[in-house]
Amino acid sequence: MEVLAIGNFVDNEQNYTDLVDFWTYTFETVAGFPASSYVNNQYGNGEDILDGNPIFTSKINSLRGIRIIQSEQDVEEPVLSAWMNETIIDGHGFEELVIAIQLNLETYTETVQLIKLYCDGTLTPFVLQGYNEKYQG
Repeated sequence: MEVLAIGNFVDNEQNYTDLVDFWTYTFETVAGFPASSYVNNQYGNGEDILDGNPIFTSKINSLRGIRIIQSEQDVEEPVLSAWMNETIIDGHGFEELVIAIQLNLETYTETVQLIKLYCDGTLTPFVLQGYNEKYQG
């Protein structure tokens, strides 16, 4: 997993693109269907927003999706945090699992598990709380 060696990606378009491709491949492998983004991650002038928020989104169906926010390493921030968010997409209520991550092998493995549980419909608030408690210090 060479992508784990990527340090700075916010100021490096190639590294950023590699990470977007990595998350797309990861999602499609875990979910078993193609990713379908629901966030326009561009400025008004058409230039891509490369800040990692979000680095990846995909609908699971018309009512649910996953958003991954990736940040660079920062000892002041949790390395993984996840929560459920309610928003409006295409004029309808939409539930998303939001995962904020500083990527390393452990947080990648945990994120894959969260994606799988959410896609399967088996992610419970109790399980989600357990992940968050583990990474809150």
